[in-house]
Amino acid sequence: MAAALPVRSSRPRSFSSASRVTRSVGQVAKDFDLTEIAVREWVKQAERDAGTRQDGGLTGSERAKRAKLRAGRTAGFREDVDILKWATAFFAKPLHPKTTGPARPSNAS
Repeated sequence: MAAALPVRSSRPRSFSSASRVTRSVGQVAKDFDLTEIAVREWVKQAERDAGTRQDGGLTGSERAKRAKLRAGRTAGFREDVDILKWATAFFAKPLHPKTTGPARPSNAS
């Protein structure tokens, strides 16, 4: 059974130099059977990674760091949710095993 390939592996490595090629984005997209938007975004990302584009976008390494931080944060939230589920179940139990609801006041007068 073959391992699943990451999505980014389907991107040809030649896109990093696509902006220096004389072919248009439309022609490159047609050659690789992709959409023009995908090719443009990949070229932008390659330019950010190379340091030639300063549009405020994140480089590939910055994206990886952000994803790693987000994954760690999500794991912490899952642990918190598990603790809260346990606490909810604990406090939802009746206080006394023989009672089924809240304590009733006695009529001893």
